[in-house]
Amino acid sequence: MASGNVAMLVSLLLVQETKDDDWKGLTKEELVDVATKSEIKEDDFAGGTTQTGQYIYNGASGLKSQLCGGQVPLIVKTKQSKYKLTNTHLGGLELARDLHDRIHEEKNLNIQCKCGRS
Repeated sequence: MASGNVAMLVSLLLVQETKDDDWKGLTKEELVDVATKSEIKEDDFAGGTTQTGQYIYNGASGLKSQLCGGQVPLIVKTKQSKYKLTNTHLGGLELARDLHDRIHEEKNLNIQCKCGRS
């Protein structure tokens, strides 16, 4: 099962690779929608239950702290509040491509990608 972060990185990659250099990115809502539809993350992106009852969980909760933060941000938030993969060495674009390749190569991960690549 993939995490919400993996689903967002790979989903953003699949969208971003079809766009030109002037593309502004996706809003948080658009990114969560694309990642949810990708079904890379098996469980729900929001909501659910635990032993203590209902909880509110958003699969995008790591977006700001884990994906946009750190020494090497993987995703950048633009001034227009849109998100794009970073295109630096060891950045988001490179990592997302590696993750996408691994999803297709490692059948034991039990992750299905709907990109159409075999």
